[in-house]
Amino acid sequence: MSAYTPESEHVRTLKQRGYGTTPDEVLSDKNLTWFEKALYGRLRGFATGNNHCYPSVPHIARIMGATDRGVRKALANLKRHKWIKREYCYLPEIGRSVYLITFLFHENFIIKSPHAMSSGW
Repeated sequence: MSAYTPESEHVRTLKQRGYGTTPDEVLSDKNLTWFEKALYGRLRGFATGNNHCYPSVPHIARIMGATDRGVRKALANLKRHKWIKREYCYLPEIGRSVYLITFLFHENFIIKSPHAMSSGW
């Protein structure tokens, strides 16, 4: 059996169906609402192998059953808490300008050694 990699056929099939993953660090972030956490996972389903995606706000709102305003507000909060970067740019591969969403490496993803942690262990 081959190794499970982001490029595997299984992962591509799940992404085509809209599945994404939400890391535990995002799920446990008390600064985010449940909608924002679900949105993060859904955006990950759109992401390409280079950790980017560019769905439109109306498209996200339609598939999430939300308003455009609610999606914009959720994206702003994900950006504020440094889970994503969102910037308007031209993508030559598709020939138009889009809001490109990039998933950021977050400090919560760092596994601290037991020596650096508090005495709770």
